[in-house]
Amino acid sequence: LQPDNFLGGQIALDQDAANRVLQKLASTMNVSTSEAAQGVIDLANEHMLQALRLISEQRGHEPKDYMLCGFGGAGGLHICELAGSLGMTKAIVPAMGGVLSALGMLVAPAGRELSRAQLCRLDEVVTAELAKTFEEHERQATKELEEEGHAINDLQFIRTVDCRYQGQSFFLNLPWENPTKTADNFHTAHTKVYGHNFDRPVELVNVRLSARVTTAKPEIKRSQKTTAGDSRCFTKRNLWLKDDGGHMYQENVPLIERAEIPFNECIYGPLLVCEEASTTWIAPGWELRVDEWSNLLLFKR
Repeated sequence: LQPDNFLGGQIALDQDAANRVLQKLASTMNVSTSEAAQGVIDLANEHMLQALRLISEQRGHEPKDYMLCGFGGAGGLHICELAGSLGMTKAIVPAMGGVLSALGMLVAPAGRELSRAQLCRLDEVVTAELAKTFEEHERQATKELEEEGHAINDLQFIRTVDCRYQGQSFFLNLPWENPTKTADNFHTAHTKVYGHNFDRPVELVNVRLSARVTTAKPEIKRSQKTTAGDSRCFTKRNLWLKDDGGHMYQENVPLIERAEIPFNECIYGPLLVCEEASTTWIAPGWELRVDEWSNLLLFKR
């Protein structure tokens, strides 16, 4: 984080206050201030790695087959370390990544998520009664969205159910088709997520309906910057880095404004990319390109 350029320079960070806290922590741990700071980052990374493994490896997905997306104000500061720890070689920091959640709230279609508990064996479900439940949800969602002033001519409804094996305390959500097909899909999904299935009856747990108002997609402008401007020259900042053996060392690292990086130019780390709502750290061994939509594409060399 750049103390004099936080939020585009609108807020000055108190670096001395941060140093005092870290010096106190370092004294307690009997390490240097830079080692204490790196320890804070390592611990934060480990917590994020656990969360990433929960939604990938523990659901039957191999992280290295995917591209890691980093967003939020600090997402770009951790993305190379997290991707590398998961064996991933590609990552992306979207345009406006620092405020991506807020942007999503502005452009996401209005909708409703409705559910009703309904516990019974899947092979004992009366399809007509289940259809009636879905239809009641659809009428309720339509009424609420219409009262909010949304045009409901093009409402989209998605019918799903939560299922589990008898005796389980957790469930999987699946599209609703019919009892036989949904049971087959549940066995397949259970094998994919947990690596096995059981010869047990499948239970219906919850009936769910997702309703969405059809809206026009937001317009995203393509990057117009194809050549570097006069401010393309790097400034530098002296940073503490950690090598593969965990040893700390100092290096003068280039800084560049994100808006100054031309489309498709390749830049090698270490590098700090600054912008108003976030900072992206391109670690040693990684390279950066900007695509036509102004996303930062990161590749491990």
